[in-house]
Formats: sequence, structure tokens, C-alpha cells
Amino acid sequence: MLLKKDKLSGLLDMLASNATVYVPTIVDEQSCFAPYEAGSTVTFGTAKTGISPKEMLFPQTETLYTYSKQGEDVTIEETVNETNQILFGVRSCDAYSIDRMDEVFLTRSFVDTLYYERRLNTLIVALGCTAPERSCFCASFDIDPAKAEGADIQLTEADDSYFVEALTSRGTEALQKWDAFLEQGEKRAAKELEFQLAVDTSNVKESLENMFEDPYWNDLAMKCLNCGTCAFVCPTCHCFDMSQNNKGNEGYRFRTWDSCMFTDYTLMAGNHNPRPSKMKRLRNRFMHKLSFYDDRYGSSLCCGCGRCIELCPVGIDISRVIEDSQEVAVSD
Repeated sequence: MLLKKDKLSGLLDMLASNATVYVPTIVDEQSCFAPYEAGSTVTFGTAKTGISPKEMLFPQTETLYTYSKQGEDVTIEETVNETNQILFGVRSCDAYSIDRMDEVFLTRSFVDTLYYERRLNTLIVALGCTAPERSCFCASFDIDPAKAEGADIQLTEADDSYFVEALTSRGTEALQKWDAFLEQGEKRAAKELEFQLAVDTSNVKESLENMFEDPYWNDLAMKCLNCGTCAFVCPTCHCFDMSQNNKGNEGYRFRTWDSCMFTDYTLMAGNHNPRPSKMKRLRNRFMHKLSFYDDRYGSSLCCGCGRCIELCPVGIDISRVIEDSQEVAVSD
């Protein structure tokens, strides 16, 4: 089925009448996902947004529960998320990232209720990339930029239309409501994309494990500012901190994004810190992305989106770390 580009706004208007629809747009000069409203400018471009849609499922700050006390009675009310939402125009790297977040928050005998409710009520509509940016290297992790595994519906751009196909049963059900905006048409073969950045990731896990104590990490840490930019723009980073706000006999417990790059993240009772140095924190970040997560879930936590490469103020490049790990391991 085909969706003509001149019918896109009408489709989004219809979808927004029944759900919160997040689309790629520009907010305060930043490319990101934001709620669609009639007349909103949708900026699909050719590749990913500057800021990923991670926050739609894992908000930067969210209330876990509220509490109040009257006399001896204590009342606790958990936060409930029942709003339907649609992530429209998600790229393959971000769809892959959502799958990685699902593993963390929904598997291994633990289900994060807030994440689960949002995920259950979220439809993911993906859009294939047409021209990777210079920092993109998703294909190095065997991610297909033209088809987003884990999405419910896939859009593929072709001249004045988008070819539309359902990838899940949920997507098939959702498309029944799109009928008025679709017409018959065949999918054209997607052209093979040429990536400016390609990295050999075939044995990166083993290479990193072999160089755990290598001086390489000290040299890399000399550049790092521990600013946390890499963690906050990464679509798969999921560290968080929990705190509370008390006001008399009532208050609320909340969580906020955190980063393993920060000194306080691993600070324990008694003032012990197992990763007290910048080097150990930096090493842990790359080991978690490319080795530790794989040990637990069987896949890489890096999706090759390149956002951390673009925004690191001192030019630390995860693709270069992967390449360097191969060389260091060989020289050892």
C-alpha cells in the first residue's frame, strides 16, 4: 500500500485525535521528537533526529509514586500511564535501541511497570533512511537502515509516496484505520546505502576483554570531561537515580536519568566507590556498550547512530575505540 506525501498531514491529524503522536521536528533549534499538532512541521530529512525518541518511553524525569500521611494512616499512589502514543518516523537505529531497552526493563524476571505501561501503549512507525550521515554506522552492527526490526509499521520513501507495510500483528490492526489515506501500489527495491563510516565489529567484545588493563584507557580518559553528554544523547543508555521530594506530610518519589560517567553514580554507603577514577568510569561505559551487555542479553548496546560522536565536546569517538581495540588486542 502507498501513502501519498500530500496525505501525510491528514493521516497525522487523524492519528492525533486518538493518541499522542510524536514526530521528528525542530524545537529550540534542536532536531527531536515532539507531539504533533495540526499544522506542525514534520522534518523527516534523510536520517535520524539529533535527539532520539528514548524519552517517550523512558522520560528524563518521572514520578514513581506519591505519598501522604494523615495521623497514623499512610497513602501511597503509584503513577499509572494509560495514554496511547505513536512514535512516527522512527529510524532503524532507534527501533533497535527500543528493543535493547525492552530487554533491560521487561526481561530477566523483572518488569518495570512504568516502562511496561508506556511500551504496551506505544505504536512504532518506522521510516527507512535514504542517506546515512557521516557519523552513522548502524550497518556495522547488522542493522538494516531500510527496515526497522521491532517496529510495528514500516514506511519506505519513494518519490511522492511512502510504501507502507505492517511488520507486526499490532501494525496490521493499526493499518485498518489508515485505509482512507492509502492506495494500492507496489514497493520498489530499496537502493543500497553507502556509509561513510564502517567499522569491523566482528570480535570487538573479545578485543575489549583482552585489553581491560591496557594503558589505552588512561590515554583516552585524559581527554574526557565526564560531562555525560554521550549518555544523555545515547538512545540506549538507561542508568537512573531515584530521590524524593518531601513537603510536610506528603511528597513524591521520582527518578531521573543518570550516567555511569558521574562520580556519584557508584558511590556507596561508607563512601566507598568501586570506580573512583575517570579512567575506570570511561572504560566501564565502553565495556558495557560493547561487551557486558552482550554477556547478559546477547547483543550490542551500541546501535551505531553516531550521536555521541557528533556531540562529544572533546571528540571521543566510539567507532575509533572499536577500531583501536582490534589493534591493541593484536599488538598485545
